[in-house]
Amino acid sequence: MLDTYCLILMSKLSFALVFVPLNHNILLFRYARIVYLLNQHLFMMDTIFKTLSDKNRRRIIQLLKQKEMTVSELLTHFDITQASLSHHLDILKRSDLVLDERRGQFVFYSLNQPVFEESVNMILNLLV
Repeated sequence: MLDTYCLILMSKLSFALVFVPLNHNILLFRYARIVYLLNQHLFMMDTIFKTLSDKNRRRIIQLLKQKEMTVSELLTHFDITQASLSHHLDILKRSDLVLDERRGQFVFYSLNQPVFEESVNMILNLLV
C-alpha cells in the first residue's frame, strides 16, 4: 500500500478512513470537501434545533420578524427577567438567527433574515 494515501477525516460528528491512490489527489480533496460541508450542515441543523427548542426563543423570533426591538421593548411581551431575556438573545445571536446593533445607549435586535430563511428551508427539507 505504498502507492496510496491513508486519510483520516475527522470532525465533531464523524470520521472516515479513506485509502486513496497517489494519482487521485483531486478526488481526495473533493471527498474531504464534501465530508467537511456535510458535517458543517449537520452541525448547523443541530444548533438551530437546540436554539428553537425553547418557547421564549421562538417567541423572540416571532416578534423580531415584525420589527427590530430593544431589550426593553421585547421585555414587555414576556413574564421573565431582563437577565433571562438577555440569555435567550445571546443564544439566538450565537446561532446567527439574531443580529444586534448598538445605536447610542440602546442595542437593537433584529432577525438575521438570510440565516432564518436558510434554517426554515433546512427544516422543510427534512419533512419533505
